[in-house]
Amino acid sequence: MKQYIVNLTNHLIGTHRFDETFYRIEDPAEFVNYVKNNLDACDIDTMSPAKLGEIMCSFEIGDVLAGQKDLFNGVHFSGDCDELLRELVSLCLAYAIRDRLSKERLPGIPKWEGRVPGFQAGFRNVIDDLAARRRR
Repeated sequence: MKQYIVNLTNHLIGTHRFDETFYRIEDPAEFVNYVKNNLDACDIDTMSPAKLGEIMCSFEIGDVLAGQKDLFNGVHFSGDCDELLRELVSLCLAYAIRDRLSKERLPGIPKWEGRVPGFQAGFRNVIDDLAARRRR
């Protein structure tokens, strides 16, 4: 993964607190859809087509771990190529963010270190432990 994509995903994860959302939304497909829609409505909407092309050209093989079916089901074409590019960039970034936050270590995908590494996971474990104690 190029440093440009690492820096961009770091910024997006930190700005939108996707790391916290990742632990709340347990379904990876639902998380990708949430991130895509969030990026589509906020950050990506203001970018020029040249900037979107720069982002797409910065992805390397293995950065976006999704199949053709997943990608093409996630974008909709209604004749507006600019909008198609925005959706595709949002979706690719959503997959890259998901993989950076994943507990699985994928080759070539650097792990998100976050503001305080492991804090959200540790906090989630404490909450789950307290909930389990209440049920006893």
